[in-house]
Amino acid sequence: MDKGIMSIGEWLRDIFSNGYAVCSGAIASVLGYFLPIRDPVNLLLIFFVVDCIIGYLKNRKLYNQKFSKRKIFETTIPRMMAVTIFMMLLFSLDVTFNQDMVQTYMIVGYFVGGVLLFNIWKNLYELTRWEAFLKIGDILHKSVKDKTGMDVDNKNNKEAKHDTNN
Repeated sequence: MDKGIMSIGEWLRDIFSNGYAVCSGAIASVLGYFLPIRDPVNLLLIFFVVDCIIGYLKNRKLYNQKFSKRKIFETTIPRMMAVTIFMMLLFSLDVTFNQDMVQTYMIVGYFVGGVLLFNIWKNLYELTRWEAFLKIGDILHKSVKDKTGMDVDNKNNKEAKHDTNN
């Protein structure tokens, strides 16, 4: 047998004898695959951190509560991981089916980002009682009601049901 050609057994032995190289190559491949969703995921991570900080400041000032690592590990980190994994799965779905008209992972990121920003805004208002936060909320409330016909304060929304037969 020619010295320049390896047998299958030698090739397998060489690959599995250097597990570090195989693992680092696999990790680099996965990271490279998900590189396009780096920016939305990083932005959401920043939103989660800011939400935690503002929530902590609000709870410390208004309720005299101390920092709770337990609350972070039981609620925030699982939510952060769930959103990240869900966005990764949606990205894979978009790539697999060549779906590039609307990126579904971006829609989820936009929705979760909006929820986090709303929570940050609400906590900032409760923390500072600054009227500007209240006025912004009123403007957003009016804008949603004007464009959709739905009252976001009315939980049942009985009188503002959207007629889809128009």
